[in-house]
Amino acid sequence: MLSNIKELFGDLDFFSKQVAVADLSTIMFEQYNFSTGYMSIDTIFIKCDQFLNLKEAFAAIFCKELHDMHEWDIRTQPSPDDLQWIKALKEIWIPENYLKFEGIQLEFVDVKNFIKKVEYDLESLNVTKTAANNLFMKITENP
Repeated sequence: MLSNIKELFGDLDFFSKQVAVADLSTIMFEQYNFSTGYMSIDTIFIKCDQFLNLKEAFAAIFCKELHDMHEWDIRTQPSPDDLQWIKALKEIWIPENYLKFEGIQLEFVDVKNFIKKVEYDLESLNVTKTAANNLFMKITENP
């Protein structure tokens, strides 16, 4: 799975086009956002059956996060064949969000270790047991 996603970063033309064709208005997302002060947890869930493959799903999540981060309206997404949008994704948005900072890495981790880390982070944020349990239920349904 990790190799599929890493391939996207090896071909920014392809990745940019995948992001550009992600129609956020037709994709079902489920989000959990918890924050306090300088720390936050932002989790986006999508059902894999909405996509042909993992690359499409990852590109859609990236597009959703980009829109959320910049408070862009998903109803006014650029056209999937808008060359300026594709170029901006390739030259600005993907590098700024994934390639600029050496410390940001993608990795797949053991589910149990991931849940322990999230559990610790949620406790640090003083998230209610009910909210934390809802998130854990989603994670364990299909890690």
